Amino acid sequence: MGIRFEIFVVNAAVLAGSPKERKLMRTRITRHRFGIVGVLVLAGVLLFEVPSVSACEKLDTLIRRDDSLSFFLASPISRQENQVRANLSAGRTGSDSIPPGIVVLVPWIYGSDCKPFEWNEPKPWTPPNRVAFYTGALRPPDKWIDKLPTFDVYDAWAQPIYAGDDDKRSTRTKPNLTVEEFLDLYVLVPSFEELEERLGPNKKPGVVERLEAWAAAHPALAKRFPADSLLDYVHRMFQPEPR
Repeated sequence: MGIRFEIFVVNAAVLAGSPKERKLMRTRITRHRFGIVGVLVLAGVLLFEVPSVSACEKLDTLIRRDDSLSFFLASPISRQENQVRANLSAGRTGSDSIPPGIVVLVPWIYGSDCKPFEWNEPKPWTPPNRVAFYTGALRPPDKWIDKLPTFDVYDAWAQPIYAGDDDKRSTRTKPNLTVEEFLDLYVLVPSFEELEERLGPNKKPGVVERLEAWAAAHPALAKRFPADSLLDYVHRMFQPEPR
């Protein structure tokens, strides 16, 4: 069976910009049409079945949080042209909770120039027909579609971000965290700023401590994917081995 390895390389100039400008530059090494996909994402996070996408991708994964984006649980209701109506059951924008209700999700992807544009793939964006975890930018009310809260869902090819036991990245024995459990955990995920400043003079304290406190309070959940991967990643990134 063919194996494809792809290395993601951070563009330092982009990381210096705003959260929405941060991209992950990918350099393809080898490629086969079929097979298992091995991906090294900075800290060596293993992802499977990664589809072919543009050269620039927004860095927003299970273990890194973009403070400029909302995160929420939603299940699709209907698809209309380049948008999906969905039932949002819970979520947050910053420190504010998002009221449950019907919302509009607008998928976006990135072009070769690393600029986002609305989904224009031959096949429509079809998120799974179940509750899953998404991230997206909430538009101002005057930009809402049909007066419904409207979210621009970046990197739509990779959304939803997490799908519970259906998530294919887990190699652990099931069960994984539920999407509801992951929603609660995601509040504690390190932000871009915390990752960038983790070893510098402006290092923000408490990243490891807050996750260890969560793990101590939820020992069974801490052993499940993706909590186990998140805890391991944070310990390696924020507590590097002494020289």
